[in-house]
Amino acid sequence: MATVRMIDIAVNFTDSMFKGIYNGKQYHMGDIQAVLKRAWSAGVERIIGKNRVVEGSGSEAGGSFIIPRYTKLDFPRFNGQEDPLGWLNICEHFFRHQQTLKEEKVGLASFHLEGNAQLWFLQLETDLPQLSWDDFKRHCNLRFGPPIRSQKLGELAKLCQIGSVADYQETFEQLISRAGTLTQSQKIELYINGGLTDYIAIEVELHNPPDLSTAMSLSRLYERKEQPFVCKC
Repeated sequence: MATVRMIDIAVNFTDSMFKGIYNGKQYHMGDIQAVLKRAWSAGVERIIGKNRVVEGSGSEAGGSFIIPRYTKLDFPRFNGQEDPLGWLNICEHFFRHQQTLKEEKVGLASFHLEGNAQLWFLQLETDLPQLSWDDFKRHCNLRFGPPIRSQKLGELAKLCQIGSVADYQETFEQLISRAGTLTQSQKIELYINGGLTDYIAIEVELHNPPDLSTAMSLSRLYERKEQPFVCKC
């Protein structure tokens, strides 16, 4: 109510001021500036206050558009030097939280391309001017992703632990992200019996882990257990 009252005061004051000037009355400039400044602050507060409603951005609601909650998220950048799967996944999260319209996704993502990725997009946009977000993701994966996704399952089956469990896990996660749809039990089976060293694999399997994260945690635990005890005294 204070905001509405302040605006009303400013409107009335301005109206009276112009009438007074018309009738030859004089006003101190400081008084005018003070009232208008307070009215302006109150008006801005009212516009961007609780509802955060403006026209032309965010998602539509009753003829206006609502500014999303997460307005300070940084959009990720991509230069074409790494697998785009992670970048595309972060883009999806950003779009979901920012309530980005589907027709704006490609444009927003393209502003954050660098180097070879930017040059690639310039050509892609020329060839496909009506590019959808799904088409963008598909072409991005074809251009910058690993050769053929279906081969990753075969690589997973052949993967063996050579160094530490952490190294094995990192490679396993890179491959499984592109291996297609697998059930939780299939992932666990591939992780334990596919390449873990025999001692660790047996110990982890005895616990019958319910998910891949638990299996990975147990494998790190038994790796530490297998390492020789060093007295720290």
